[in-house]
Amino acid sequence: MSDKPLDNLSKDELIALVQSLQQQLESRVLVMEEAGSIARAAMELNGVFLASQRAADQYLESAEAMQARREAEYYRRLAEAEQQAQVMLIETQNQCRILLAQARQGADYYWAELQKKAQQLMSQPELQQLLQAAASSEPSVECFGPDD
Repeated sequence: MSDKPLDNLSKDELIALVQSLQQQLESRVLVMEEAGSIARAAMELNGVFLASQRAADQYLESAEAMQARREAEYYRRLAEAEQQAQVMLIETQNQCRILLAQARQGADYYWAELQKKAQQLMSQPELQQLLQAAASSEPSVECFGPDD
């Protein structure tokens, strides 16, 4: 382009200048539109990334909350099982005490019965005579009788 003032340009030169300026303007508009498209695309991508990040954060929060609920349920069940085990242990110990007392009572009863029978047996005159004879002399075949 020439450095002449616009007043000195011919009509053809002015038209050429206007066309050149119009092309430059259209080129800049295209560049601006492309830049706007790129900016819009970047903003859209940024929106997609933000939505993805929010979804990932929500997933992690949900997973952590679920883990916390599971852990709480585990400890609740563990405490419940320990409590049940303690109750069962106490019940078993009580049953053992009852059974032991019953066994002792039964043994005492049978011992008393055995003592009664032994006393009854010892109070029979025949047995007392036999025991006295055995105590006063050497045991002999005759003491035991012919069938023994």
